[in-house]
Amino acid sequence: MDNGFSSWIIDSTIKLSLEEFLSAAISKRIGPFIGLGNPCDELPPAGAIREYAQDAAWKRRFAELSDSASCIVLSVGDSDNLQWELAQIRQMGTNRKLCMFTSPRSPWKSVSGVVRASEVVRAGGAGRMRTDPLLLGDALCRESKRLVNDWHSTTEVLDRAGFECEPECPGFGAALSFDDEGKSVLLTTDASTPDDYVMPVVSWITSGTRTGKCIPTTCDSCGICTYVAPNGSATASGALCFMCAQKAKLAAMGIFERVTDRYPILSKLFGAACVFAATIAVVTAVALLPVWVDVNSGVLLTVVLALGVALMAPAILKACAPVLYYRLGLNI
Repeated sequence: MDNGFSSWIIDSTIKLSLEEFLSAAISKRIGPFIGLGNPCDELPPAGAIREYAQDAAWKRRFAELSDSASCIVLSVGDSDNLQWELAQIRQMGTNRKLCMFTSPRSPWKSVSGVVRASEVVRAGGAGRMRTDPLLLGDALCRESKRLVNDWHSTTEVLDRAGFECEPECPGFGAALSFDDEGKSVLLTTDASTPDDYVMPVVSWITSGTRTGKCIPTTCDSCGICTYVAPNGSATASGALCFMCAQKAKLAAMGIFERVTDRYPILSKLFGAACVFAATIAVVTAVALLPVWVDVNSGVLLTVVLALGVALMAPAILKACAPVLYYRLGLNI
């Protein structure tokens, strides 16, 4: 798996291919993850175990691996070799073994960040906000457009090989396979962990059943198409798309949680303030320890009050936070 279709950013400094992301889960749940490597590779790519075959032997080795494999994972690309491989899968009648995946959503640091970005995207990018989340919205737009473009290029390759895919991209975190006629079968959507991807594939290749989020329905909040699992159709709050589920999650948060989610630095400042208050209380108690021998009621009262303030500091800061942010005019 290569290129934009299979890349996934864990955070701003770490980027995995989807092959690396799924490798351990595929090996554990399905079997050894083996791929034919490019003879030009200086080092084997991370992810699947690579086998290298000479030009005269690779087609025979591909046929052997395809016949014995439980699952064949489609590597995105557009080459004569890939076209031959897909045609060979159709000819061998192993369509149901063939699987393809779309990348998961790039993780966001906060729920409110996702909600603000989605609002900008759905509004067409109109209207800048206080902290300019239009940049977040642009990033989400670029990610979505890249996914759609990669989907279209991949389905064109499959169409030329005799497979039939839905023209509409199933969205982030999707796993698909094919039936005996070569038509695409959606196994799950909105996967975010390796097992979210792999377990529906396991159900498909072992029993031919679909257990992931593959049943189309409409979001109870915004009305767009979303998917639910066949056994649990909707949650207690109804069927919600990803963005509306994030809005519901944000609405269920307490005011303090919403503030710290919107401004993560505040949770660190809050912890530092609590540590500082506790440290002051301990230092004061140690410094005044000799005076306690005289049972000076005034000093004893001061120490007790200091300890009380230290113990109550978290609750006090938590209670005052909404008022402080309201006074500062910050939108939470």
